[in-house]
Amino acid sequence: MRTIGRYTIVGRLGSGGMGSVYKAQMPVTGKVVALKHLQPSEPLLLTMGMEKLQRIFTTEAVTMAGLQHPHLTGIMDFDHDADGIPFYTMEYYCNNLGALIGEHIEAEKPTRIMTPQLVFRYGRQMMDGLFCLHNVNIIHRDIKPYNMMIDNSNQIKICDFGLSKLHGEPFPAADAMQIGSPYYSAPEQRHSPDEVDARADIYALGVTLFRMICGLLPRTGLQASSINPLIDGDWDAFFSHCLARVPQERFATVPETREAFEQLAGHWHGRKITDCSVLFSEKGTTAGAGKVLRSTPRKVSACHAGSVFRLDSKRSPLVWTDNMFSQVGSELIHDAGSGLTWQKNGSDFPLSWQEANLYVQGLNQTSWQGRQDWRLPTVEELITLLTPNDDLAHSCQKIFFSPRQSFLWSSDTRSALAAWYVNVDFSFVESRDKTCRNFVRAVFGPAPPTSASA
Repeated sequence: MRTIGRYTIVGRLGSGGMGSVYKAQMPVTGKVVALKHLQPSEPLLLTMGMEKLQRIFTTEAVTMAGLQHPHLTGIMDFDHDADGIPFYTMEYYCNNLGALIGEHIEAEKPTRIMTPQLVFRYGRQMMDGLFCLHNVNIIHRDIKPYNMMIDNSNQIKICDFGLSKLHGEPFPAADAMQIGSPYYSAPEQRHSPDEVDARADIYALGVTLFRMICGLLPRTGLQASSINPLIDGDWDAFFSHCLARVPQERFATVPETREAFEQLAGHWHGRKITDCSVLFSEKGTTAGAGKVLRSTPRKVSACHAGSVFRLDSKRSPLVWTDNMFSQVGSELIHDAGSGLTWQKNGSDFPLSWQEANLYVQGLNQTSWQGRQDWRLPTVEELITLLTPNDDLAHSCQKIFFSPRQSFLWSSDTRSALAAWYVNVDFSFVESRDKTCRNFVRAVFGPAPPTSASA
């Protein structure tokens, strides 16, 4: 098995112009980490030379190591391999914002739309991390969804400081080197990357937020309010200040951006209360009897997931369940729409897939809630909990389940190493390594809960 330094490589997570990132295990403890190894592309190596690239790489590691903030990724270790090539390790995160919204290599393709609540949650966290960077005179210069890692507590961790600009230190890049990512980089950064200030990161943040709420990249004449029916012209005004082509017309600082963002949030929540009261005074509730759902686990490959699970191109359900939730006792939620009965709170902590199965076994061994037929739900069953993100009912519906449980394991597998899960915040289905951690929400049925389980 391949090693880099004292770390055992167990998988490849991604690569870029400067190097590759691997999933690796620490010696003795076996703790999984992300290892970034300097492996420059041939054009970059010929243009800049290894000595200059090593200085950039080391500067990135030193920059990250000197930062301590809940929304910034930190460095765990720095070393050199047997050939003297540097690498460093970071905390390993299974989630990132780019994967959650379903951003493709072809960035122009539409992505998943977030609810306004999620945009506010993640937006505040990104701004907090950026403010910490700017407060010590660091301009990130590569803010984008795939550089926003998400930990098991659903907290944003800004990563990848390889292109950061430190105050008073010129970035030793070749003239032809692209600083930042297409579509996300501010106009001035493409022409004078060494002269940009905080407003360049604010522009990239604006692109990211626009994509989160609209599922599209911003372009001239495109209004966010014309795309997402849940938002209004106040969002357009906010984005016009984030995405102004001329830096002087943008928000000047993160605190200024945050103040406008909070005003936007306050207005939206006020409007939501009014809209929700109108919605539920006009709309009746129906159970919508559904088909019998598969309860036996199945192995489904990635190429067949869409047809087997009945998903669209963004891995969201083609058919939504008309739920009719009701609370049974203090621990159970019954859904007359699907006939299933769920744990209200589920596991206290995110678990690996193996731990998830042991957790459900424990429920049955102890006859939790008077039952011994608890199981890890299939994808078909979990999908019944999802609702469209661009539907007002999604924002207005009563919260029956624990809001911490965004990622839920299913019993269905993709391979010996990966299993399928759903994300209830984004309403999609995806697979991941079984060593990653998701929450568990056990289920039984279809049958109404008995008085013994209530």
